[in-house]
Amino acid sequence: MNVKNLDYELPKELLAREPRELSGKKRSDSKLLVMNRKDNSIICDSFNNIVHYFNSGDTIVLNNSQTFNSYLKGVVNDNKKIEFQLCGRNKNNQWQAYIPLDFSLKKGDKISVQNKLTGLLIDKIAPHVWIINFDQKQVVQLANELGQAVNSHYMKQQWDIDYYKNEFASINGSSEMPAAGRHFTTDIINQLKANGVNIAFITLHTGLSSIIVEEECFEDHKMHSEEISLSRENASIINNTKESGHKVIAVGTTVVRTLESIATENGQVKEYSGFTDLYIYPGYKFKVVDAFLTNFHGPRSTRIAMAAAFTGETLLKRGYNKAIDNSFKFYEFGDVTLTI
Repeated sequence: MNVKNLDYELPKELLAREPRELSGKKRSDSKLLVMNRKDNSIICDSFNNIVHYFNSGDTIVLNNSQTFNSYLKGVVNDNKKIEFQLCGRNKNNQWQAYIPLDFSLKKGDKISVQNKLTGLLIDKIAPHVWIINFDQKQVVQLANELGQAVNSHYMKQQWDIDYYKNEFASINGSSEMPAAGRHFTTDIINQLKANGVNIAFITLHTGLSSIIVEEECFEDHKMHSEEISLSRENASIINNTKESGHKVIAVGTTVVRTLESIATENGQVKEYSGFTDLYIYPGYKFKVVDAFLTNFHGPRSTRIAMAAAFTGETLLKRGYNKAIDNSFKFYEFGDVTLTI
């Protein structure tokens, strides 16, 4: 599919430039766009009504990865300033990093952040994407001390890392916020449980899945790996849900990637800890996920490609147009979609 097929014009006033808590609202006080694949209907609702869309026995799967201060400023070879974003570990326990201004960098250059976090550039694996071998093991803890949250260019200002942490998050490691989970406050989760809806967790530490697709066709893009895990207990919850004929609802693209990466052909999942480079775009056949809740995604992104794969290109585009017509807010601090 040509990436232009999923382009759209977004008025600047619909960018969510700040957390809604700053205006006295709750995280769950967001708009909800519901797209129904069976009858192609689209409904504008409130996320606070999310409990009405699921039945007792269904399972909502959340990503419990917690966002850390992944944006760092340091020096190269003790003299030249550098800014970079940590994007997760790789299989060799080295780190992937996105370095915007990397034209003069080379393998073997030494990186230092306040002389506390140091390492060497090992290899360049994609435009602006480098592998760094750090001298220290506690990279996330040091980054939290030395860095700041990744801040999108359209934000009003630099926001504190706490705004990027989901209320239920418990495992440090995401470079960017798993944004769909932001709407799920403790109160909403308790309401769902009271209605008999199960809550299960996966872990995917977000990293390079947000990189812009530079190629003309989605199929030609290379998806970078991200670290994932699923416990035996949570796998059992998901499998029991499938076996009983109830629905598995994935909250966010990270949850979809994790579940589909470790799924068997009959839709079962198993305990797993490792990495995934699964790339989902239109034409993919889903094995586990029955419903998909996610924020609004930008053009030329692997995330909108996944949304189109699940929702269908035509319905997704109609949904985005309706959201724009009804002044929904877009991106990480914005509103949310649900495809059923």
